[in-house]
Amino acid sequence: MIYVFEPDATFWDSPAIATAVHDVFEACRRIEKESDPGREVVRLGVALRAIEQGLYARYSSPRVLESSAADAVAATLPLVGSVRLPFTVQSINGALKPLCFVTAVPFDKQPFVFPSTSPVSSPSNGPHVSLERKAALDVSRDQGSKLLRRIDAARRGNAQVALGNSRHVDLTKALHRYLHATDAEESFRIHFVYKDGSMGGAIHLRQLPIREEPSGAVDLCVALESCRHFDLDTEVDCYLLRNAEVARREDATFAVQEKISYERIRASLEDLCGKESLHLRLFHTGLEPAVVGFYRALIDLLLAGWQLKVTPVFFVGGRDEETWY
Repeated sequence: MIYVFEPDATFWDSPAIATAVHDVFEACRRIEKESDPGREVVRLGVALRAIEQGLYARYSSPRVLESSAADAVAATLPLVGSVRLPFTVQSINGALKPLCFVTAVPFDKQPFVFPSTSPVSSPSNGPHVSLERKAALDVSRDQGSKLLRRIDAARRGNAQVALGNSRHVDLTKALHRYLHATDAEESFRIHFVYKDGSMGGAIHLRQLPIREEPSGAVDLCVALESCRHFDLDTEVDCYLLRNAEVARREDATFAVQEKISYERIRASLEDLCGKESLHLRLFHTGLEPAVVGFYRALIDLLLAGWQLKVTPVFFVGGRDEETWY
């Protein structure tokens, strides 16, 4: 059984959906080049998820096809590189444009998966998305383990930690693991070193005393950086950074981006929190230097005694992470 949407051109031309479609084709191209397949598979899944969410928000009743009819539609789904896409396409002036979109399960049942009919899941026709997503999660776990080992080494005197290909979720979990002070370990600080060789500011770890979770906090949904996921505009109360503030210039290093992000975010958090206790649900959007800048600012404010707590929210996995306070 598959579910088929047949949206009109206005759906595909809307800015958020057009961006997601662009991300799909770009991720497929990069997966084929194997520049960073784990990261690109996750990017592909996020973009397809955004398209599916948009479809279910706009069209409540997709066509349901079973057996031979489902197989016939699935057989028309195109390969882009090694990836079988869940929408049929047409070529307009040499560019591929989506037509109908196919999914295997309703949006409100479980996260996106490709149709499981034989033409799609056959190895000769390209990998099945669930296997790709599993591979991406395996890559993520490996990168997360490497980052933890690097931070652990920093406790023994080498404060410079190569960030490498660590994703947002790996970075967040690693820093949270070393957030609070313990009797068994001394405090230390690290500086992330980016791929361009630049080194970011000091992040203080194992210094924050364990304390009671702030009560009576005002809840606020925020995203890190604007113009990254337009569908979030209706879900969040505000963005902490404007994309234009941290967009990389030719003369700017990643460390400079981190510094700008740190300063802007710290000022924003101080304004938002004031004298009240504040709980942020933080949707991760933006570049790695902006993410590092956010957690640097958060840790420094927590050390200064601000009544803040932050719950990171990630697209991949569809769940909230442990709350910081």
